[in-house]
Amino acid sequence: MDYKLDRITFSCDITGDPRDALMRDAVNQKVADATQIGAPTALYDDARNCPYLQYPDGRRVYELD
Repeated sequence: MDYKLDRITFSCDITGDPRDALMRDAVNQKVADATQIGAPTALYDDARNCPYLQYPDGRRVYELD
C-alpha cells in the first residue's frame, strides 16, 4: 500500500488482515451488545448513501436534511 503526499511516498508493508478481523469482530460484538439492551445502532446505507439508526425491532430511521 503506497501513499503519496506531495512528492513524498511512504509505504506500509503490513497486510492488516489479522487486525481487520479483530476490528470487525469487536464492532460486531458492540452492535450485538447494543441490540441486546435495546439501543439503536448507527449504520450506513450504501444504496442510499446516507446514515441511519437501526433499532432492535428492525426499524430504520434515516437522517433527513
